Order: sequence, then structure tokens, then C-alpha cells
Amino acid sequence: MLYIVVPIKSKNPADVIAGTMEGLEKMRAKPKLIYTDDEGSISGADFKQLVEDEGIELYRTRGHPAFAERFIRTFKDKLFKRVDNDEKKGTTNIQWIDYITKILLTYNNKDVHSATGLTPNEAREERNEFKAKLNVSVKAKKEIIYPSLEVGDRVKIMRKKAITEKERTSHWLKGYYVVQEIAEKLNQTYYKLTDYPRLLMRHEILKI
Repeated sequence: MLYIVVPIKSKNPADVIAGTMEGLEKMRAKPKLIYTDDEGSISGADFKQLVEDEGIELYRTRGHPAFAERFIRTFKDKLFKRVDNDEKKGTTNIQWIDYITKILLTYNNKDVHSATGLTPNEAREERNEFKAKLNVSVKAKKEIIYPSLEVGDRVKIMRKKAITEKERTSHWLKGYYVVQEIAEKLNQTYYKLTDYPRLLMRHEILKI
């Protein structure tokens, strides 16, 4: 997996779309899907139209993609270290975006990923595909075991709580939905529920 970072001006949908288009142009191959959390600027019709026009599937989750969160922390750590080092040297006229290229060159070409045992660029090479997938499979955490679901089962849907809500308020939407269809795509299981507009992943629904 090649990692790319594109700075955006704000979370305004237009800025997010522009940043996404720039990121797609910098990638060597168009992704089959975009997997993201439930950010407001991404859940709108404009962003959905963008990915449809590009022939990309969009999957949103109310949780945070763990692999993305880990990379973000690593990127920030590398960024802060470079900024601190330059400040100690008396260099203060560099903007944070000026560090992006050097950080990504190091990360993609020198940093060995704990899951694959390879650097991101090595993992992308066809000759290393089997090795990377095998290492990921062996090291995958499978501690959470969810009850199996079948078509016709009743479930509740996780919701994103507002910052102002009290801790005791429920994480689940009121009422229940019924599993209408179960689909496998790119080694991931998705659930289609009656009267709900998008597919959901297993951690987003609760069997009742």
C-alpha cells in the first residue's frame, strides 16, 4: 500500500473533493474503493457523485479505520520531530506541508510495516504480494467474535453520538432493522438492511 498525504484547506466539501482528486492523480493506480469514517463532507451527495464518476465504491463506517489511524499517528510523530529539530537549529520559516514529501519518501521506502514485514513500496510489488498477504493474515487480531448473522435476523445500528450527549445515552439507533442481504466484497462482509440506504459492516450492527 502506497501512502499519500494531500493537505486540504478545510473540511468544506469542495476542499475535500479537490484534495481527493489530487490524491487520486498522485496514485499509480485508481483504488477499487474508498473506506472512510462518517465525516460530514464525505457523506454528502457531491462526494458520492465524485466516486461514482471515477468508478470507485465508497464505504463509510461510524468507527475509525484502524490502519488509517495508525498511519496518521506515525506521520504526525515524524512531522513533529522534523519541526522540533529545525526549530532547535533556528529554522522557523518552513510550513508543515513542506515536510510531506520527505516524510513519505522515508515511510514508503525505508519503514518496514509491522503487519506485512515489508516497506509499503515493497509490499506493492507483484513478487511480494503472497508474502505480504500471508504476513497480514498471520498477524491479524481476531479477538472480537461477533454472533453470526443470517438474512432475516433483526439488528440495531450503531450511531455517532454528539459531543454534547450524556454518557448514558445509547450508542444504537432506536428501533430495529432486518438483514436483507449479505455480500462479500474484497474479503470483507457487508450487510444490506431493510429501509436503510447503505451497506454496513459487522461492527456497526448489533444482533438482537
